[in-house]
Amino acid sequence: MKANFGIYTIALGLTIITAFFSCRKDGINEDSGFLLRFSADTMLFDTVFTTVGSTTRALKIYNDGNNRVSIDRIFLENGQGSPYRINVDGIPGVLHENVEIAGNDSLYVFVEVTLDPNGGNLPFVVEDRIVFFTNGNEQSVHLAAWGQDAYFHVNLDLSAIQALPDGDVWFNDKPHVIYGIALVDSSNTLTIEAGAEIYVHGKSGIWVRKGTLIVNGQQGNEVVFRGDRLEPFYLDQPGQWGIQVFGITLGGLWLTESRDSRINYAILENGLVGIQVDSLYEAGTPALRISNTIVRNMSAIGLYANAGAYITGHNNLIANCGQACGAFLNGGRYEIDYTTFANYWTSGNRQSACFVLRNYYEDAFGTIQIRPVEETLFRNCIFYGGNADLNDFDEFVVDMREEESQDYRFEYSLADTDSDINNGLRYLNMKNQQDPRFESPYSGDFHLRSNSPAVDAGVPQGTVFSDLDGNFRPVGLAPDMGCYERQ
Repeated sequence: MKANFGIYTIALGLTIITAFFSCRKDGINEDSGFLLRFSADTMLFDTVFTTVGSTTRALKIYNDGNNRVSIDRIFLENGQGSPYRINVDGIPGVLHENVEIAGNDSLYVFVEVTLDPNGGNLPFVVEDRIVFFTNGNEQSVHLAAWGQDAYFHVNLDLSAIQALPDGDVWFNDKPHVIYGIALVDSSNTLTIEAGAEIYVHGKSGIWVRKGTLIVNGQQGNEVVFRGDRLEPFYLDQPGQWGIQVFGITLGGLWLTESRDSRINYAILENGLVGIQVDSLYEAGTPALRISNTIVRNMSAIGLYANAGAYITGHNNLIANCGQACGAFLNGGRYEIDYTTFANYWTSGNRQSACFVLRNYYEDAFGTIQIRPVEETLFRNCIFYGGNADLNDFDEFVVDMREEESQDYRFEYSLADTDSDINNGLRYLNMKNQQDPRFESPYSGDFHLRSNSPAVDAGVPQGTVFSDLDGNFRPVGLAPDMGCYERQ
């Protein structure tokens, strides 16, 4: 009997244990690796701009597990100060705790936003996050609503980017806001008229892919590209905008195999990389003609040319960047006149030269690949920066492989380098390691003082008769180097 009693005891114990785990199977999921699934990771709200805007969107939260899950907290990151309001499963409030979802089930979160689009102090894109804490994991859904009257160019899905229509024109009657990538696709043209203001969201920009970009600014009525944050703090903050794809930083204006794009009288500021030009579309035709344009305060590079690009330009100011102001890499063809590359970056320690021209790169297998530099001429330019006085630091770097077969020249320009630039084959009438004596470079004023060595040190260029300010350059006399003619 004792033996049988023991057997019955064991059997009863197994029954209890089985029942216990059966209950646990229908209990709450406490797996620290568990993640919720959402119907969207970003919720966009199109506000009615001429009145007080109010709209509602629905977000669905999925529990793909077999057991119930308890969401510890659901809340708006900006709390009571947020223009957004949430309603979780029928209950309003900015904070919700211990919200349960049954296994293989879902629930709705309704999101509403109320803005006064006519409030001039609102940013163009008003953002917040719904934050979810579940089993120690944080997840979030991004919220974005338009805060002012503007044209919005929205393209967030990199796998299915919608191109702008061919012949699209961006007028200056309202600001334009880019949220994602504005794509100018094969053989299409985008024209931006004088005076247009282009506000670019973070990780956003214009991608010209075998198309043409025409920026038709005018002196005193420039086309301006800047970040979309309007608060005073962001007035001069670098790194606010520029295309980023899979963690790779690209130009805010990214031209790949562009066909005769033109930028005249534009201002680009406070981004990551200002303009990036990659490779040619049509042999013998410049990918980009850039003139009378200012690119400044980029956290990386101002003007970046790569992979055999062909660029012509004059009267440009490329200034104050975290790396190089001008980086002309991996070969190409360049005809640049009356341009000031001036790097007096103050937002950190800069380790890169102000200007770099290079004709090679190292591929993924460690092999050096050379791309030729062809028919390249930099003339009447200034290449200088705040690190010029540091030992063993060149602000002007020309780095060539197979030097004898490269076709490039620098003429009537001022540079800073420890290299020999007296070679008449490559360098003609150069001034080296002489401070150009800008008016106030750390304040962004790159006009020349009367005692600047760049004054009356250039050579006349037969097609450029005025400077970036619209002042006439002397006819038949030596003009000044750089983008400004001393008055």
